[in-house]
Amino acid sequence: MNKLLILFLSTFMLSACISSDDSSDDTSGDPDDNQRSFTTSDETCDDVFLGQHRRDVAATAAINVEIVHADALGIWKLAVSDGQPLTATMEVPDDKDYQMALFDTDGNKLACSDNAGFGTGEQMEYEVDNLTMVWLKIWTSASPSNSAATIVVSTPVASVPTAVTELEPNDTHATAQEIGVAHSLITSTVADESADPDDYFVVDVAEGDIVTVTAEVASNVTGLAYVALMDEAGEKISVEGEELSAPLDTEPYSATLVYEVPASMTQLYVWMSSVLGTASYELEIQVQSPD
Repeated sequence: MNKLLILFLSTFMLSACISSDDSSDDTSGDPDDNQRSFTTSDETCDDVFLGQHRRDVAATAAINVEIVHADALGIWKLAVSDGQPLTATMEVPDDKDYQMALFDTDGNKLACSDNAGFGTGEQMEYEVDNLTMVWLKIWTSASPSNSAATIVVSTPVASVPTAVTELEPNDTHATAQEIGVAHSLITSTVADESADPDDYFVVDVAEGDIVTVTAEVASNVTGLAYVALMDEAGEKISVEGEELSAPLDTEPYSATLVYEVPASMTQLYVWMSSVLGTASYELEIQVQSPD
């Protein structure tokens, strides 16, 4: 009888130990329920954890798509690409003290938001490094309520240029064609044999704007093609003694000029030219505000 009792107690204690160890892998609750309304946590950025089980059952979210979540715990997986800059922003309700963190495939923490306190928004940033998927975890130590947090994991959306038709006459600084969009793409030709050696374009700018001009000509260019930036007085712009101009008649037949607009400038001119020949070109002009 004593041997049977000892055996029973030993088996019971072993079972309890195994159960306790399993719970440390973040596996409490329904294995198919990723978003647990009652799973509050006092974790901080120093000890936040995301086990394999939670990663396996994570919901799927998308970059630049808003998530609204009212429960204490939320976990999502998001498809990403190498080098992609991510910014996670969360609006927090007054009765919650949410935090959030990003993890990789192996559960390693990639980024974590500082604990800003109840009702205060959270933000974190991360540049993807050789990953195709990341996991987002949000948690709170507050009791469940109906108030919801709003989370967005965003990445800059590439601007698509607007096609602009080149209009004559625009062959002098004084007759420059006005470009009324912040990001434009112009396709045309300059050729001195046809009395059209120059095309001028002008964009409105403000202090601190970053202007990026990319010019590319076809590889069969027959003239001496080049692109230059000019100010309102018709002078070529120089930065630290270097003119912002570039030849286009040799490989790679393209050039990019970048300029930060000073306080005194309200318009910037782009000059495309070809001497002693013909050049078909694509000209992309983008004006980006510092805001």
